[in-house]
Amino acid sequence: MEGKYLYRLELNDLEPEEFVVSNGTPCDHYYEVLDALTINPVAVQTILSYMKEKFADERNSSGKLDFEHSYLRRQINELASIEYGKDGLSIFDVTLLLKVSTPSAEFDKTVGKGIMREILTLIYEYAQTMVLEADLDRIYGKFVLEQFEMFDKNIDWYMDNWKDNFSDYINDLMRIAVSDIERKKLTDIYEKMRKIMKESSKKRG
Repeated sequence: MEGKYLYRLELNDLEPEEFVVSNGTPCDHYYEVLDALTINPVAVQTILSYMKEKFADERNSSGKLDFEHSYLRRQINELASIEYGKDGLSIFDVTLLLKVSTPSAEFDKTVGKGIMREILTLIYEYAQTMVLEADLDRIYGKFVLEQFEMFDKNIDWYMDNWKDNFSDYINDLMRIAVSDIERKKLTDIYEKMRKIMKESSKKRG
C-alpha cells in the first residue's frame, strides 16, 4: 500500500493542490494529512474560507433548509476511505482511522480525542444555524446516535484487519459522544448509546 494513494486538496472551483508533509515528501498516508495541514496554514485558510462560503450560500438560498438535507450532512453521508477500501464511514471512523494509520510510537490519543470533540462541536454549531432552538438538541442527538450505531457496526472491520489493541481508544471516542449527549439531557438517546457502548466493550473483551 506504500505510495499507492496521494492525498491532495481538491475544491470545486480551485486548482488541485498536492499535499506535502513536513519532511518534504508527498502525503500518501491518512495520518499524514494532519501533518500536511499543520505546516500549510494557507491550505487550512483556503478550506475554511471555501466552507464558510458554501454554508453562507446554503443559508441564503431560496430553498427549504433543514439539517437532514444540508450540505454538511450530505458530505458526511458519503464518508469513505479509498486508501483502506472502506465506505459507510461515520464521524467516529475519522478519528479511529487516524489511530490505525499512525505508527504506534507516533500516535497521541489526546490529539484524536480532541479532533473527535471538535467534530461534534462543529456539527452542533452548524445545525444551530438552521434548526429552531427548541428542536436543536433532539435533532443533533438523533444524528449522533445514528453515527454511533454506524461506528459500532464498523468496529468488527477494524478488529478483523488490525492486530493492534485499540479497544481502549474506541471506548474513549464513544465516551466523548455519550457524555455530550448526557450533558444535553437527552436521556432516551443517552441510554441507547450507553447500552451500545457497554455491549461493544463486552464483545471486544
